[in-house]
Amino acid sequence: METFLTILYGILAFTFGIPLISIVMGLFVGTMRAGYNLKETLVEAHQAEKTSYKMYALGQGWHVIRFTPQRMMIYTRQVRDVWIDHAATMRYMVLEQFAPIRWVVWLVTIGIQVVVRVQYIPTFLVVVCFLMAYIIALPLWVAASLLCIIVLSVINLLLMKMRRAAFRCPACYKEMSIPTYLCPTCQTEHTRLQPGIYGVFWHRCVTCKMHLPTLDLLGRKRLARVCSHCQHPLSTAIGEGPDVHIALVGSTSAGKTSYLMMALYELKHASTKNPRYKITLPDPVQEQDFETGLRRLKSGQGLSPTHDVAPQAMLLRIQPPHVWLPRLVYFYNPAGTTFDNSKQVSQQGYYRYSNGLLFLIDPLTIPSLCQRHRAEIESISMPPRRSNFQVARTYEHMMQALEAFAGFHRGKGYTQPIAVVVNKVDLLHLEDEIGLPAAHALMARDASVLSQEEAIHRLVREFLCAHKLDNMVRDIESHFASVRYFSCSAAGRTPLRTLDPLLWLLMRTNVVK
Repeated sequence: METFLTILYGILAFTFGIPLISIVMGLFVGTMRAGYNLKETLVEAHQAEKTSYKMYALGQGWHVIRFTPQRMMIYTRQVRDVWIDHAATMRYMVLEQFAPIRWVVWLVTIGIQVVVRVQYIPTFLVVVCFLMAYIIALPLWVAASLLCIIVLSVINLLLMKMRRAAFRCPACYKEMSIPTYLCPTCQTEHTRLQPGIYGVFWHRCVTCKMHLPTLDLLGRKRLARVCSHCQHPLSTAIGEGPDVHIALVGSTSAGKTSYLMMALYELKHASTKNPRYKITLPDPVQEQDFETGLRRLKSGQGLSPTHDVAPQAMLLRIQPPHVWLPRLVYFYNPAGTTFDNSKQVSQQGYYRYSNGLLFLIDPLTIPSLCQRHRAEIESISMPPRRSNFQVARTYEHMMQALEAFAGFHRGKGYTQPIAVVVNKVDLLHLEDEIGLPAAHALMARDASVLSQEEAIHRLVREFLCAHKLDNMVRDIESHFASVRYFSCSAAGRTPLRTLDPLLWLLMRTNVVK
């Protein structure tokens, strides 16, 4: 009897023990499997959003919330179906076997059925716990990210204001809030490489997946960049500090290009004597053109006239002593034919930023002077190019451009300084009339003239008035608060006083002291 009861108890324990063990195993295995499925789900969720490159908290993070419950149920059903198929296979294999064996297999298949259904419980709990924690953390992440974006954007804006810096294209003259940066690996354009919804500190390139810094402190300034409007390459010096825009004005034969070359050469040469100032041409192409043109001028050869009606600005970076930020000077040198008609004048958009004007006069375009020296001019075997475009008309078209882009307030005038320069004083004995000899003679007979610069200023003004340009002189002085007259010569191997007008403008615009 005791033996029978022992066997009976064993059968009952085996019969009811398998389902109970299956429930425990289902909970344990289901929990482990749920954790593994959650890991696989998150990996798949990130891979499914390949086209989204927004910041995680604003992009993929919310996709995970939608994707995780659906995918976890799919994984759980797949596991369930596999084990149910295994159970059915086991029952089929023992259909012809001894009854106790079929009974044992039947109990095992019941256990499998319990296991695959019980696993839904830990899967559900894992998903609920994960989503609760995720839904709490994600909005906090979003709030923290937005706060960082706002703070960094405000700091960037304040730094730009403090630096008085701006991104202005030297080719199309348009200003942009931020240039277009190029990925160093695939050259893909990034138009909004700054803290934003695509990343606080880094953006991911849509083509090569490279992470690009959004702040200059992290290395953004080392990336190549182009204008957002015309895709012209931009120098890394643009946006570093305050910029100054100086427009050159003159007829075709005024010698603007030669003057600019020699003036910059003398400025750079002067900086070698005063190493506190660091003067460079930040654009390597312009630096190479500058060196080529300088060699031609030093060898006595002339330069080809500028043909660009809307010129690309020549950039000059000046780092003054004891100053944190460098100054970037834009020089605009349009073709002399620019001032032939109003249509071409309307293309001079850089006048809206102009901080100074450099008005060059070719003395051979002054009719009364040419008449006085007609015999001498005709005797020159290779006379300089003449221009039929009169000085006064050039000035009128310059004023049209200035009024169109910078505006004009009646009674106030323009705050931009203007340097009026009579070039080519090495011709027609003009050096004796408005150059150093004449300046020294004026200082000798007039004690109120205290400097050579002031003497030349007076001499050049009187020279222009004497040659029937007195109306233009009065108009200049009535429209501009700061006017200075100069004489120079940029031709030949030994230029004369080409630095003086440029240095005066740079001092008036607070670039140098």
